[in-house]
Amino acid sequence: MRKFLFLLVPFFIQANNLTKGIPFLENSSFTNWAHTHECHPAKTFYPKNREDVQKIITEAIERNIPVKAVGSGHSMNNLWCTTGYFIKTDLLNDIISIDKKNMTVTAQCGIKMKYLFRILAKKGLAFTNQGMMAEQSIVGALATGTHGTGQTGVLSDYVIGAELIDGNGNFLRINKDENAELLPLIRVNLGALGFIYSITLQCEPLFRLKHKKITSSWDKMLEGKKYLEWYHKHDYFMFLGHPLTDTILIYTYDRTTKPVKKRWKVQLKEKLLMNKVMNYLQIKMAHWLPGVTNEFLDRFFHMMEHKSIRDYSYKLLSPLKSPPEIEDYIEEEIAIPIEHFDSAMREFLALYKKYEDRDFELFGVISCRFVKGTKESPLAPAYGRDSAYISINSMRHFAAYESFFKDFEAIMTKYDGRPHWGKFNHLDQAQVLQLYGQQAIDFNTARAKLDPNHLFGNEYLQDLFG
Repeated sequence: MRKFLFLLVPFFIQANNLTKGIPFLENSSFTNWAHTHECHPAKTFYPKNREDVQKIITEAIERNIPVKAVGSGHSMNNLWCTTGYFIKTDLLNDIISIDKKNMTVTAQCGIKMKYLFRILAKKGLAFTNQGMMAEQSIVGALATGTHGTGQTGVLSDYVIGAELIDGNGNFLRINKDENAELLPLIRVNLGALGFIYSITLQCEPLFRLKHKKITSSWDKMLEGKKYLEWYHKHDYFMFLGHPLTDTILIYTYDRTTKPVKKRWKVQLKEKLLMNKVMNYLQIKMAHWLPGVTNEFLDRFFHMMEHKSIRDYSYKLLSPLKSPPEIEDYIEEEIAIPIEHFDSAMREFLALYKKYEDRDFELFGVISCRFVKGTKESPLAPAYGRDSAYISINSMRHFAAYESFFKDFEAIMTKYDGRPHWGKFNHLDQAQVLQLYGQQAIDFNTARAKLDPNHLFGNEYLQDLFG
């Protein structure tokens, strides 16, 4: 009898296949944007609606198979990886509703930010904050704490609602009236609390910015904490630099009521130089002629200077318009309290020089962005403090890159540095608890309730939260 029942098992599974009719690939592979991680899920699903997602999750629960969702795969660690069911969000890319009166938008999880920005602009609306690029899916960007720069807090602060399918198979609406206690926790959720099907964000009226690019030097920026003057003077402020060149390129953006004013020379430089030549130089040529590229970069920053232009915010705040094809690129970003930026940066510049003196081929533009502290997003690295985000990158072929990144982390740890969740890091559970304290405890409590069997877990989340 037992043998007979065993023979029937495959037919039982086939007859109760909840995901029948949902497009999928079997035994496929997926590589992230930076080519730093590859995973091989058993099945990769392409759901078209919420019902499809619920069927996938219900089947995964019944079969005890882990689930992860992925959009653009922009994370440079294995936060998104699984050997179980992979849910690609490409077909969940619609706007559900736009409320012009209350200035809110509700969108499916898979819509790319660059499309969302344009659609909102046609309705006279904009986000207050944007990241450096806009290629990511909206929920993926929010889940890892995309921050941008300026006096606005982080992008996740503007989440006012969500629809979530948790690890128990329950469908939850989360907003100020329903499951309100979960609202702060889903803002930066690391994909650990469930599958977020839709997200609602607070917008504001479409606005224009006056934008300048100005060159300066490391010494001028760090001496006497000059960067604090820039930060407080401008609505949005950041700069790019390289440790072995004296020149830095400062970006400032300020709100204006004046009409759009473009300059064709500036547009040409941005399209050809910033988004084509520089990317090609940094990613493709750096390991061939590192000495030449360092010198060229100094000249390049001067070439990119321009007097003020005026345009809509959504066109200016994400300046990296054409992300390069990346094969050997790795990036880490750490947020420290803004008042320690000068001391931490001087230590890092000295570290870089040590590696260069040891004949290691280092190359990578450092971005420094300055963000007003948030009270809304407990797992955002800028939670509770105005923060300086320092982003470093390197080619993966550089033999000692992991040692270099660990040394960078060691410097930033002295200043209570909190690594970006979606980029390369060596975080562990003890460090997360030390850096986030009660916020981490609250997050794990919610995770135990919403996903008690760690259906949405993986190795990365295990290292961070157990």
